[in-house]
Amino acid sequence: MKSSSIIAIGGGIAAAIIIGIALTMSGVSDSQDLSENYMGETIDSSESLQENKIHVLASFYPYYEFTRNVAGDSATVLQYMPSGIEAHDWEPRPQEIQSLKDADVFVYNGLGMEPYVENMIDSGEFDNVMFVKVSEGVELIKPDQGHDAHEEDFAKEIEHVIEEFEE
Repeated sequence: MKSSSIIAIGGGIAAAIIIGIALTMSGVSDSQDLSENYMGETIDSSESLQENKIHVLASFYPYYEFTRNVAGDSATVLQYMPSGIEAHDWEPRPQEIQSLKDADVFVYNGLGMEPYVENMIDSGEFDNVMFVKVSEGVELIKPDQGHDAHEEDFAKEIEHVIEEFEE
């Protein structure tokens, strides 16, 4: 358990470093037209461009929140995928594909979480976008490392809670 925590922390630090480098090295796109992200925050793209802010899209909420906190005022960070959507099944619509083409950086999980990303990268239409794969270099926990053992305990806890609730 301790080694998996160290790996997770190491992966988080690596992601923060990668995002920091991406934010300092990326140029600013002249054609940004995102006006509102899925969190309902209104973005004035012309104001962002005048302030030389980098436009970053994060695939879903945890990465949006993390990236927004890492970037601070140096970037306009938007959540790419709508909240409440099953990430594994979601496919971007044409306007979302265009918003990604207009971004400077795209932060995503990998590991099959966003199946559409690899096709986008391979298409050659997103060469201006820096893709930051957060799972890159993170050693995954294998089932024989005790991960499955927690599922049985969790199921028992859920069963107990349901029994108490029904009483």
